[in-house]
Amino acid sequence: MSLEALKRWRIVVPGAILLVYLVPLFLPVILTRAEANTLLSSASLFGGIAYLLIATILGTVYYSTRARDLLWKGWVRKAQSNIKDKMLTAFQHDPPIREASPQLRQGKALIHVLYNFLDRDTSLQQKVKNVYLNGLVASSLIDAQILSTFFVVVYLIAFLVFGVPLHLIAAVAAWLILVLASALLVPVTKRHIELGDDQIDYIMVHYRNELRVKLSDLASVS
Repeated sequence: MSLEALKRWRIVVPGAILLVYLVPLFLPVILTRAEANTLLSSASLFGGIAYLLIATILGTVYYSTRARDLLWKGWVRKAQSNIKDKMLTAFQHDPPIREASPQLRQGKALIHVLYNFLDRDTSLQQKVKNVYLNGLVASSLIDAQILSTFFVVVYLIAFLVFGVPLHLIAAVAAWLILVLASALLVPVTKRHIELGDDQIDYIMVHYRNELRVKLSDLASVS
């Protein structure tokens, strides 16, 4: 998966989730069943283009709110901390690097070192595609967690206000999706850490001396 494709899917996926959640929220309230069926049928005539356009718009709105950051930043920090630890642990026998390890773990300097290797090695670039795909799955699950939590509350409020049974059913469905997304995120996170380890192992085999020099330079100014 390319970086550009990753960016597009990170807009479309949460937009699609939002669309799925909004349909049962509003249609039973503002339209009769016949009108809702007619609307959905007319949208399908465009071969899904209408749904894709709406999902993209909703995804853009969701992205602009930075709601994903509520959980995403912590997840990224966990993955990046593992990369930093693996880099520094390999050179704990080097006194300057060992002494500067606490400072080097702060910030993104070590991650930028990793990016430098990724940009120059075609084999690493192939490995990055797997990281992008796994990262997309992780961000999609996090989007599902955030949106499901929000809509469980919204559906319950809507049920109390309008008394539409579909809203109660949708609340239960959203809660089940939340539980499923939370469960699936555990192995996906483990997989992401394994992919990061594989990148560092490759660098240690092919660029160990260069990595030591870069870490020593960072240690000298930390």
